[in-house]
Amino acid sequence: MCLVPFLLPYHQPPVLSFFPEWLAAALGVAAVLTLLLARDARALPWPAPAGWLIALAVFLAARAASGGHPYYQLPLLAALYVLYAVLMIRLGAHLAASLGVERTTLALAAFLLVGALANSMAGVIQFYGHPRLFADVIAELHGSRVYGNIAQPNLYANYLALGEGALLFLWVRDRVRTSYAVPALTLLLLGGALSGSRGTVLYAIWYAVLGLLAVRIRDGAPARRLRTRRYRSRSGERCQTLAGRSATLLGAMPRTLRGRRVCDREPLLIGRAGTRR
Repeated sequence: MCLVPFLLPYHQPPVLSFFPEWLAAALGVAAVLTLLLARDARALPWPAPAGWLIALAVFLAARAASGGHPYYQLPLLAALYVLYAVLMIRLGAHLAASLGVERTTLALAAFLLVGALANSMAGVIQFYGHPRLFADVIAELHGSRVYGNIAQPNLYANYLALGEGALLFLWVRDRVRTSYAVPALTLLLLGGALSGSRGTVLYAIWYAVLGLLAVRIRDGAPARRLRTRRYRSRSGERCQTLAGRSATLLGAMPRTLRGRRVCDREPLLIGRAGTRR
């Protein structure tokens, strides 16, 4: 779902993304049906965002059935999209629970990276010339902005940005060597620049800001741990000091009471001794 629908070169009007979207829908439904056959699928609780999306789908379906919209197909189609998102959330939760979050994320990042590299190469070929050898593999270019096999420059730039994020993630996880990551990143940046979309610059700034925040958080984590340890040690010392003082006071209370009793008896003893004399 993250790779094959984005590689289809067939885009026909009036809906250019008709075939890729239907292929993605078919793959998603097949994956969900496979999930329903699993034994432990029903035991897994539904994620919280899925409930809100189901409520939104019901609202959109009610709008389509009420007749308040001039074209009821639009809210109905939006409700179908939202329900598909609910199924994908359920599928992702099941994969994360059964395979682990790290393995699932690595697999998704790998497929996104492969699809982004293939689309970036298709965009470069579109810009510098479309040979007949790739006529059935790469979509034909109409206009000056390249779009790969996605047929829309802005969506093409978004998909390449996802590939860049996946590449950075795999590189940080030591799944991709630096000697391979640098040419791949260069190809992705070239494809994004040829798309003519301003989203490429915005994604670059966004990734830079997130990288700086991640570095600060990672560098500040040991300092926060030391602070918490100091606070814990100080609080522990204070508790021990208070406990020692309270124990000292509790131990001294019987002695003070005995001293008071002796002082109260001393005048009586002195008076008796004087009378005897």
